[in-house]
Amino acid sequence: MSDHHMSGAIPLDIVRFLNTLPETSLLTADEYRELYRVTSHPETRGLLSEIDAGEYEGESENGIGHTTQIEDAQIRDLVRVGLVKQVPVSPGRREYRVTRLGHTIQALGAHTGVMHLAREEHVLNRQYQ
Repeated sequence: MSDHHMSGAIPLDIVRFLNTLPETSLLTADEYRELYRVTSHPETRGLLSEIDAGEYEGESENGIGHTTQIEDAQIRDLVRVGLVKQVPVSPGRREYRVTRLGHTIQALGAHTGVMHLAREEHVLNRQYQ
């Protein structure tokens, strides 16, 4: 695995492509860069897979649960960039579900997924102008 994947640094091809995003894109170049940064870490992608498979047990609202501080930070990042949404399932209990955006990144990986989503911005821009 190359260093940019381990560090979260954005590969040059993504940076260049994001500079061509249409002005009307759904996500900004900064949001795509943050999406890549969050999903370039194997542990975060693993957590995304666990959530999607229903193998992740979210914590209760009072903070009692099975999560570590690292998992808590990863979950917050996944929610913040829109890959996961928090769903209350019962009083005092919440679960997490993967969004469509999250499914795309999970299926394609951080690099290919971000490039795919950014390309879709161009397609949508051409179709609706």
